[in-house]
Amino acid sequence: MMQPAQLHDAGAEQSGQKICAAEFSSKLQDYVDRLAKDQGGGETEQLLEDIGTFIDDFPSHESGEATGPENKPFQDAYNSAIALWNLAVALKASSSIEEDGTSNNAQMRHSSCRLASLCTIAMPRSSAAYMKMVQMASKTARAWMEADNPSMAEASLLLATEFYQKHSDFCLEEYEASGSDIPDALKVELETQRLKLILHEVEVASTLGQQQRAMDKLAEIKDLLRLYPKQAYAAVLLTYNCGVACYKQFNFSSAAAWLNESYDTGKAVTKMDPAKQSRTLRLLARSYMETGNDSNLQKALNALDLANTEHSHPAGLYCKLSILLKMKSSDGLVKQAMMEYMTNLDVSFDMALAATKELVQHDRPQLAVSGLQQLTVRFRNTPNETRIHLEKLELLVQLDQFEEASQVIDQCLSAQDFQPLTARDRQHLHTVLWKAGATAFDGGRYDVALNWYDYSAEFFSSSELETQNASKLQRSRCICLVELRRFEEASRAIQQAQQSDPDNPYSHFLLFKIALVKGDEEGAGEELKMMVQAGSRASREPVCEEDVYGLISLAAQLAFEKSNRRIALRALEGLIQYSPNNSQVLVALRCLVRLRCTFLAENTTSNLASLVFYIKTALEKLQLMLSDTQPGDDIQSEISWFMKMAWNVALQSLEAVQELHSLFVLCYKLTHLLPADNALLVRQKTCLLMAAAASLQLARDTSIREAREAHLNESLEHIKQCQGICSQLGKRQLGRNTAGDMAQVLLLLYEFECNSKLRKGGLQDILDTLADMDLPDGGTFETVAALAVESPGPDKQVAMNALRLALHKYLAVSPPEIMKYSKAAHSLVQLALQLESGASEEEALQIYDNVGQVLEKHDKALYPEMEVVWLMTRAWNTGIKQFSALQYVRAEKWCSLSLSLLEKLNSMKSKYESQMASAYAEILSKIEAHKSVSQHEE
Repeated sequence: MMQPAQLHDAGAEQSGQKICAAEFSSKLQDYVDRLAKDQGGGETEQLLEDIGTFIDDFPSHESGEATGPENKPFQDAYNSAIALWNLAVALKASSSIEEDGTSNNAQMRHSSCRLASLCTIAMPRSSAAYMKMVQMASKTARAWMEADNPSMAEASLLLATEFYQKHSDFCLEEYEASGSDIPDALKVELETQRLKLILHEVEVASTLGQQQRAMDKLAEIKDLLRLYPKQAYAAVLLTYNCGVACYKQFNFSSAAAWLNESYDTGKAVTKMDPAKQSRTLRLLARSYMETGNDSNLQKALNALDLANTEHSHPAGLYCKLSILLKMKSSDGLVKQAMMEYMTNLDVSFDMALAATKELVQHDRPQLAVSGLQQLTVRFRNTPNETRIHLEKLELLVQLDQFEEASQVIDQCLSAQDFQPLTARDRQHLHTVLWKAGATAFDGGRYDVALNWYDYSAEFFSSSELETQNASKLQRSRCICLVELRRFEEASRAIQQAQQSDPDNPYSHFLLFKIALVKGDEEGAGEELKMMVQAGSRASREPVCEEDVYGLISLAAQLAFEKSNRRIALRALEGLIQYSPNNSQVLVALRCLVRLRCTFLAENTTSNLASLVFYIKTALEKLQLMLSDTQPGDDIQSEISWFMKMAWNVALQSLEAVQELHSLFVLCYKLTHLLPADNALLVRQKTCLLMAAAASLQLARDTSIREAREAHLNESLEHIKQCQGICSQLGKRQLGRNTAGDMAQVLLLLYEFECNSKLRKGGLQDILDTLADMDLPDGGTFETVAALAVESPGPDKQVAMNALRLALHKYLAVSPPEIMKYSKAAHSLVQLALQLESGASEEEALQIYDNVGQVLEKHDKALYPEMEVVWLMTRAWNTGIKQFSALQYVRAEKWCSLSLSLLEKLNSMKSKYESQMASAYAEILSKIEAHKSVSQHEE
């Protein structure tokens, strides 16, 4: 709805074209009739807006008051204004205007009052007309206040004040003209009218939040209020309501000021209701308290003393108790206030009970006990007596006053005979006793805890002995008895618990604990088995209220504390088998890995297999967790831990090749769950290198062809993956280093061996790749040669090529490795002569020639004499063999080569010299004879 126009007098300048007074009056009456016909219906709001706009065109009267015929249109308009007013009154009285239409009613009064003010100014002056306008403007202000529009109410009060002043001036002028004084009755009427207007102004200013302005207005009329009791009472109510409004707005300082005014004003009112004054003082005290200023607490206490003197009320007595507690007054003052409150007959049982609880909250438990004692006297032999006992019991338990609490329990037991506890009170009692038992147990006072639980058991009826609560109670008793080492009684308690709740895993846990403490490993193992079985059932259906898996974890912890590692292992293995909580399983796996590591010295193979299983299970759980959520620091920490453990255990398992292979493969897979970086790639490379070596060793160790081939192919797969990672590292420009290059050398060696044993081709290509590298030494090529001649697919030519590379490498270093050279030459000569072909024989002769050069070039003492003897002997035997085959030329060549090597010997030369010389002479003679025969035949 549009904002209503402000009230103004007829002298204000109007905009727009004006219409004549008669036409205005006629149209206005039409609007009023339509509004009356609508009766607050759907057109009311629009009609009111139209009337407001129409009033803007009210015709002005230039020549002062209108008289005679000129007055009639204004009188008609005035009558229409009064009709509009009466319509508003009627609609409100008949409740035709709903709550959301309150603003429309105020607008209707506003338009009526505005139009009446314009007409009143245009018509002849009169006391009645001015009085009427003051009343209409005041009531319009009230209507705006009810519509929650204090700004418009303020505007209406300004108009009321204006007409009040005109009325006052008119009366003064009238009596001055007649030469007489204003009658006292008229003075009283004018002052009363002024008082009412100012009180309205006070209310409006306070509602607008202008508290100081409102107070100043109130100060203007304080002297007059004492003379007019009726208006003084109105002022009391008004200031009280202002205080309440400020209190609700949390403006406690202003609320206190208004309530102070209300009380002071009320003191001047005769026959003022003490209950209302007491109410004001109580709210004043609350306002002082809520200011948050401790210096106001004494003021609050003074206000309450006055309130309780005026009219004692439970709220005032309770508030006084609260203030004394907040002021941290002495126990004597607090107790006095408490007794005043407790003995007041208007204080109900619940209210009194709330007071005792507040005493406890303010650390006055002994006073609370005294209060409960007073309540016991007051409410003896009533249904509330039991509740008092329970509250007192709870308080005494908190104070750890066991003997006094026991007396209260005895009273409850005695009362059971003639006044049984209700189900609610019994539940409350058990809650208090169980809480007391738990507190005592946590404090290590197991005997006290057992007493509390025993008391609770006395309140169980025969029909309740087989309920779950009874089972819980027996289990709690059992815990205490175990700690007190009263194992037989503890076992009986659990047996009672199992009668009503046989499948509860906590009962099995307690029996496990009893067996463990008694050193009964077999019994502990059996109960642990029952717990694990309960866990497997609990994972399918919620048959147990306890956390089964938490109990199994606790069982493992207890076993650790008792140094029973085997039972701890069984508990943790049961946990990882059945628990659906991946985080819990990971914790258990950590414990298992650590625990199994302590067993490695006892049974390496079995424990390594278990460790492989644990780490493999951890890998699976971590993969599941990563698939369900984004990787966080916690998960990455778990991955890193299991990866490092797989690595470290693998390094301790060099003799167990199968487990070594599995651990390095697991370590490699775990690294793939972490963000990749250079260090991680290096670790992946090492894992695959070790896994490839392990697979190759497994192939060497087995005699089953299918298994061997499977291991060899597995090794080739690891080699391929590792070479891929080496390539990635190269692209990251880490530079060539010994570790990286040697890894590639080893990979090629492994690949060579796998291909050789699988009879795959490409052996020469691998050898060529090695030859192009810088790091492989002579020993590497000797290894290749040895691999090439192994069954099932020996390739002696590749072996000879490898040995040639080995000989080259041995001579290329500085100083040359003559010892290693001699052994490689030995192998190459042996291979070449085994081939028994002309080319291979020439190869062998070339090697002999190279050896001779080495002996000539280097100190022959560096070359092992036994190797020279072997070469010499091998050459001699080859010559003899050729001689026997009638290959005299070749025979002479090999024998002369052998004799040349004889010259290289030192200490052993004499041993062979005479024998070889005579044999050689014989060979030469036979060669000459053979030549003569050949020439004669020609």
